[in-house]
Parts: sequence; C-alpha cells; structure tokens
Amino acid sequence: MKTILAASLYFNVIIFSLSAAPVVSITSPINGTYYRSGDIITATGFAIDATDGTLTGLALNWAVDFHHDTHVHDAIKLGTGNTIIFDIPTISELTNQVYFKIKLRATNSLDEETIAEIDVLPLLANFTVTSSPLGGRVGVGVQANTQSDMPIAYTTTQMSFWNVLVQPNQTIGGEAFVFSHFNNTGYTNNSFGFNMPTRDTVFKAYFAKKTHLDEFATPLTDTLIQYKDSVIYIDVPYDIMWSISQLPDWITPNKLQGAPGDYISLSINNNITEQRNAVFTITGGGHVKFHKTLSITQKTMRVLTISSTLISLSNGQNYILSITGNVAWNIQNPTSWIKLNTLTGTGNGSITISLEDNFSTRERSEALVLTGDNLTRYIIVKQAGITGFSILDDNKRVYPNPFENYIHLPDADAVNIYNSQGILIYHVEDNALKTIDTHKFNSGIYLIEIINNGKTITDKLIKN
Repeated sequence: MKTILAASLYFNVIIFSLSAAPVVSITSPINGTYYRSGDIITATGFAIDATDGTLTGLALNWAVDFHHDTHVHDAIKLGTGNTIIFDIPTISELTNQVYFKIKLRATNSLDEETIAEIDVLPLLANFTVTSSPLGGRVGVGVQANTQSDMPIAYTTTQMSFWNVLVQPNQTIGGEAFVFSHFNNTGYTNNSFGFNMPTRDTVFKAYFAKKTHLDEFATPLTDTLIQYKDSVIYIDVPYDIMWSISQLPDWITPNKLQGAPGDYISLSINNNITEQRNAVFTITGGGHVKFHKTLSITQKTMRVLTISSTLISLSNGQNYILSITGNVAWNIQNPTSWIKLNTLTGTGNGSITISLEDNFSTRERSEALVLTGDNLTRYIIVKQAGITGFSILDDNKRVYPNPFENYIHLPDADAVNIYNSQGILIYHVEDNALKTIDTHKFNSGIYLIEIINNGKTITDKLIKN
C-alpha cells in the first residue's frame, strides 16, 4: 500500500489528506450463505477510495476459490464491476468438505488494493445404496467405475449429479444372483444418473437368485395391504419365462408376461368400498414347470365427506347437507337455534338444517361437528341478522349513538331501554317519532329493544 501526504492552501486554510487503501465490501450474498449444486449466485459489492472516490468497472475484480478437503483449487476469475453472476457446478464430490470463497479485489489509481471475501457453503443431504440380499456391489460417483460392497452411504451437496452402476451378474454369499430392479424409484436398468434430492434418499438394488427351483427370490403368499395407493414388487426366478393370470381392475401389473430375471410390479388402487381380495397365479418355466398361487387382501379406506363446510342462511331458509361415507356417523349440535332432522346415520345420507328466525340485526354463527370412525368434519353455520326491520332505516333510526343529552327514537309499537344491569329504565308504547331527554342517564352501555308488528330487534347504545 502506498501512503501519500498532501497539502493544499485555500483561503489561508491548510488541509492535509492522508491516502489509504480502498475500503471494499461484499454486500450480497452474506457470509455463510448456503447453496445447492446448480444454483446461480449473484454477488454484489462496492469500494470507496480516499484518492479516487467510488471505484467501479475494472477497479473491481472478482474471483472464486474452490476449497476441497485439505487443498484449494486455483482461483477462477469471474469478471469486473459491482455485480457478477457465478454458476455452482453440478459435478458430484465424494467428499462433503467443500465450499466456495468469493473474493472482491478493489484497486485504486495508486495501485493500492484491498480484498473482501465471503464463504458460501453447501446444503448437504445423505443417500444410501443398499441391496437385497445384502452384499451386492455398486459403483457410485462421476464415472461409477469403482465397485464397493453395499450398503454404502454418502453425504453430499444437494442437487449434485451422481451416477450409480450395478454389475448385472454378481456372486453374493457364495451364490449366483442377477440384478432385477431398484426399489420404487422408476429405475429398472442396472445403471442410472440422478440429481441428489434435498432430502435423505435410499436406493435399494434387488437381485434374483439364479435357480431352476419352483420358488421366488421374494416369496409372496398372502399379503395384507392398506387401503391407499401402493405398489408390490415380485421377483421372478432368473431362468424362467413367466406369465400372470387375469387380475381384477383394481390391480394393474407392469406387464402380463416376462423373460428370465424379470420382475412384476402390481399397482394397487385406493379402496373406498369394502375389504377386497384377489387370488391370481404366476406360471411358467423352461424344462422345469411351476405354478404359484398368490393372494392380496386390501383393507377399506374410511370415507366421510360433506357437501359444504360453510353454510350461510337467512330467516326462513334451510339447507340439506349431503354426506358421503362408508362409516357410521353422528353430528353434535351445541345450540338451540339450529334444528337438525337427524343426528346419526351410516354410509351415504343427508341432514336437513333449519334455523329459528334471527330477530337481531347481528349475524350469528355456530360450528357443528360430524364424526365417524375417528374421522371429524366441521360445518360452520351462519345466519344473517334481520333486514326487513332495521333501526338503520331512515324512519327507524336511533340517533345519535353514542349520545349525550338526548336520543331520537323510531316509530314503533313499543320501545324499552335497559341499563347495563338489565333494569328497565325507559318504556313507551305506540311511540310516535320523538326525542327523549337523557340528562339523567349515567355514562355507560344501554340496551334498546324495539317491538313492531310482532317482531323484536335489539341494539346497543352508548352514553359518553
């Protein structure tokens, strides 16, 4: 760094300035930011110099170092200026001890320079490659050439690209096996590439024993499964041509016949009716014939659905709530103003919801709870306040509100005013539009009750 002492004379005032290296800062990303492979990093920075002022353009140089285990790869020049864009590579790394160091070098006209730097760190996830039976060998990495015993586990950067290679013919535990498929990942070949997910992942390679015996590498005689969608895999002996008998429409096979070393996947649909069972056979063979009978039993999905979860009604209206299900159900009604024609039922059904008239100007609501076989559904019932007779109408308005020394009352059959203790303090019948003196009313909250044509409405009044 060069230091220059300069002086200037202006209006008999001497100003001394001492030059210094630029002040430089990386404003984004912040130090310690995490990345996934393939991310695009936008870096921004600035520099201020006592000699040149704000530095821009070629005075700002960006570079990045790749730290890999115990060594550092040569810096990669990224460009100049206040902002650069840097692509994180997707190449797999067998180590997770990696990170990038982004550097911003600021140089002034006197060749004085300062470097700011930050680290961006990898987001990591675990993946495991294993086999059935255990002991198979697999190659994992950029080329996947080196074979290792399974299971084998790695912790690596999320979204980095990996290759997996399983040799098709292997000896496991002293016996001959052939590769069949990977677990429900969609990979049926013995090699594939993938981007590391953002969650922990397990790949399982299934092998079928090379045999002439009437047996399956994965025995399946009587299987009980849940109601939900699922997939069942069946390994078939290595040197047998096979076919599968007709299946019900709720089971879909990946194929109806296959070659030696193949496998069968059975996709099972949701079951919303009653428990069901399928019996089918797999037959085949070369010089050795076989006939295998298998059974799948699927439980029933519990169903309880309703036509609406929010019901809004006015006086005189009702609603028929439709229920679709396969369980016994009951409904809880916590209020008296909601009327239900039934409280219990089984399977599909309906409940008629009717309401007592709401003579208040305010909306009211309540929650009904429908339950059945540990399933719960909530129905919110709302009822609008009265609109045909409202104290907000011009001729039926109580005002002012809040009030002080007087209030205007509407024309009505009767008007009652109660204090906050519920004591009647004012009553008038056949009231014509009039104003009453409220000087003697204490400050607080009052309830006014207006009766007209057999209907009653209430509202709150406030005296300041």
